[in-house]
Amino acid sequence: MRSMLLTLFFLWSVTQSSGDEQKPELKEIPDKLVVLTFDDSARSHFTVVRPVLLQYGFNATFFITEGFDFRDNKKDYMTRDQIAQLHREGFEIGNHTQDHLGITDATVDRLEQQLKGIEKACARHGIPRPVTFAWPGNATTSKAFDILTEHGIRFARRGELPSIHIPRGWGLRTNPGRTTLFCCPPPGMPDLPGNCLT
Repeated sequence: MRSMLLTLFFLWSVTQSSGDEQKPELKEIPDKLVVLTFDDSARSHFTVVRPVLLQYGFNATFFITEGFDFRDNKKDYMTRDQIAQLHREGFEIGNHTQDHLGITDATVDRLEQQLKGIEKACARHGIPRPVTFAWPGNATTSKAFDILTEHGIRFARRGELPSIHIPRGWGLRTNPGRTTLFCCPPPGMPDLPGNCLT
């Protein structure tokens, strides 16, 4: 189990960095480590999730996109000031592409523009360039890995596709050295061939 959690702890240690380009130090994995992530810039992340996290002293990563109707619908989506406040309160802000564009072989040529859109919005609000990425729309392609690297992305979390029953139960399954850190599965997803293995 400890080897499976190595990648998860790597994410935690990367997200605690100051954003410089040094490689993170691998540390002993604490017992009962949990990594919380929230996607899509939903307003409830600020109004409901944030207060609970602060109350209990938990950290989290909020993967930000300006997709859907983010720009005009502030009833359902956070404002940029709220996103900046999350950063000031110590939460990590990750990149989820400007338009929530699923990155596939057919759309990878638009990834750089999509990453830059979020990077520029972050810079305008005093937020460091994100070093983590969540693949929108359950789409992934290894053709994006070099672009992610060029943008300083150190870790990427993929979505839950397809939902697969694991005979021994559900749980995070990664294989350090075989699973690329650009396609780590979320909890409940197996490390199976075809799931972004190197």
